[in-house]
Amino acid sequence: MIQRPVFLEDLHGTRDIRALLADRDVDAGDVPALLVDNGVDRNGGLSGLTVADDQLTLSAADRGKRMVEILKQDQYVPMSAEEQIMIIFAGTQGSIDDVPVEAIKKFEEEFLRYMRDRKADVVKELAQKKAIDDDMKAKLTAAIEEFKKGFQA
Repeated sequence: MIQRPVFLEDLHGTRDIRALLADRDVDAGDVPALLVDNGVDRNGGLSGLTVADDQLTLSAADRGKRMVEILKQDQYVPMSAEEQIMIIFAGTQGSIDDVPVEAIKKFEEEFLRYMRDRKADVVKELAQKKAIDDDMKAKLTAAIEEFKKGFQA
């Protein structure tokens, strides 16, 4: 297992620490390992799902592949809570669903550099608010969309 620690003291003023986990050994096509409690049984069966559900499951699996890449963190390369929140936000909101899995690390590095260099005010505000309210969600979404216009995988 790999872990990307998130210090909740940075987010909520507490001294607690949690870790977001991703299984490094998961095969990219192993839908049951990527999806937990999403109507998919642990034996890999897609029983009882309609065609729409199958498409939704595949879409979730594709997003899961990208999230696994996001959650991988190089050793001795710490990230601030704000940086972790911004890239995880991009992943969970579907903003990187169209980025090839093999380009996720490049996207992450360039996106975070973009945010530090061109959207420092948003990063600073996120650090101060320690929350993603509707206003912050709109700012992050706009920044991601603007960045993606110039991003080449």
